[in-house]
Amino acid sequence: MSVPYVDLDTLCAAGVDLIKCDIEGAKLTFIKTYERLLRSVRYFIVELHSLLCDVEAARVLMKNYGFALDVVLRQEGNVSLELYRQKSLPRSSE
Repeated sequence: MSVPYVDLDTLCAAGVDLIKCDIEGAKLTFIKTYERLLRSVRYFIVELHSLLCDVEAARVLMKNYGFALDVVLRQEGNVSLELYRQKSLPRSSE
């Protein structure tokens, strides 16, 4: 069976205002794969599961891509829902 491939870097070449990422067990892979895309995103919401990925590695990559953690939207056990913004943007509370 063939599955069509969509290149997000090409599709979103003009930039993106917001990405909400909730792909169980594959967030770190997404973050590693789409550096160029993420560098063009203004806001990024990601649900991190410490049992499914290396959360600290994901956070380091996000920082390297120009993001700052804006707010933790929800923290429940091993799951954290976090809002990141490009450092050049004001915090959401400003």
